Amino acid sequence: MSFKSDKKAVSPLIATVLLIAFAVSLGAVLLTYMTSLGECGGVSIEIPKLNNKPQICYNSNTNKLDFSVENSGREDIDSLKLTLTGVLHGGSIPDNDPGAFSKYFGRHGEVADVMPNTVAIKPSVVRDSM
Repeated sequence: MSFKSDKKAVSPLIATVLLIAFAVSLGAVLLTYMTSLGECGGVSIEIPKLNNKPQICYNSNTNKLDFSVENSGREDIDSLKLTLTGVLHGGSIPDNDPGAFSKYFGRHGEVADVMPNTVAIKPSVVRDSM
């Protein structure tokens, strides 16, 4: 018994290219999914901007900085850590100094006698270790 067919099969080269393309696309999908499961994957925090400038205001009546932080992610946030970096009249405010925020802005955001020229406030999520 012999089978004859006029149909041709897929060449090994095309099959290999298709398998590689499938593997790469599957890897990209898995990478995207696994990244969202990371430590802060479901959290997206930022200071709201107007005309591409963060909305941080100095209130001279209360002598405090006023700003808000938005979470557009899908996870709730229990607490935040604010990191202050900037330029202090020729010197820099280190971002690795945990007391920098209270040193230059007081414990509750009151502005100290020495004001930085430039300030960047970076919010980050504080995770409870279980």
